[in-house]
Amino acid sequence: MRTEKGFRFTLQFPDTTAYQRQIGEFLERLGYKKSRFIVMALSEYLAEHPEKMESGGNLLPGVGGFSRDDMKDIIREVLAERGMMIQLSGETQAAGPSEASIDTMLDSMKFFG
Repeated sequence: MRTEKGFRFTLQFPDTTAYQRQIGEFLERLGYKKSRFIVMALSEYLAEHPEKMESGGNLLPGVGGFSRDDMKDIIREVLAERGMMIQLSGETQAAGPSEASIDTMLDSMKFFG
């Protein structure tokens, strides 16, 4: 909302994940400097993603700006680090989650609609 002194907004989000709690605690520690930090972070994000300014406020952000494909790559890396391989490009490797099971997991995440 626009005021005489600038803009005023209320920010609220759930703390259902460790990531959300960590962000909330970080913002809380910023005290009265929250606004400055949020404006700075959004400025950097929008400088890298100018198309978001044209979207009419219709944003579907990913976690930390990651796309669905980025998340798949991260999941593959974590599984590989733990000795669990998945089927890639028709190559069958050690038993583990399939590409379909990763898709199902991502589909169930609210961040990816």
